[in-house]
Amino acid sequence: MRRSRLVIVTLTAAALVALVVLIVEYGPLATAPSATLPSVRSSSTPSVVVTSSPTPTVSASPSSPAPPTSAPSPPPTPTVTAAAPAPPAKTEKRKVDVVVTYADWSAADSVVEAGAYATVVEEPGSCTLKLTSGGRSVTASITALTDASTMSCGGPRVPRDKLSSGTWTAVVIYESATSVGMSAPVEVVVP
Repeated sequence: MRRSRLVIVTLTAAALVALVVLIVEYGPLATAPSATLPSVRSSSTPSVVVTSSPTPTVSASPSSPAPPTSAPSPPPTPTVTAAAPAPPAKTEKRKVDVVVTYADWSAADSVVEAGAYATVVEEPGSCTLKLTSGGRSVTASITALTDASTMSCGGPRVPRDKLSSGTWTAVVIYESATSVGMSAPVEVVVP
């Protein structure tokens, strides 16, 4: 009888130790999943899901002790769910200076014409002449051309039929896939 109690106590202690190991390794006290665990991608945030078998129970008859018949089963393999990689952060465009070389009314062509350059050399972007007067705004765009040390914005034109007489404020805006800039305003008088 004393021996069967000793076996029961020993088996119960072994089961408790195995349970504590499982809790520490895979339960709420675990600090990080094992590096050898397979990963599965999904759209949720990273989390660890652990499934375990029920707690082992030990039973022995009081009259005849039963020796352990097999080694303890290995701990269950946790399932790791990882989030899909985040999309790359949107990068801001580099700010460049835009200098207006001329902006004036051309009586011969009946247009407002401007010339400017952006202080960058890169793949062609676009140049937009924007004229505003009161609450009205009119634009004309051209492709910027690569020069020796700048991007040339020579020649955007707004015809007279889109403009009213008076003073207009002109700015030239340069924009490419990687750069953006706007000139200082210049006044243009339309007769």
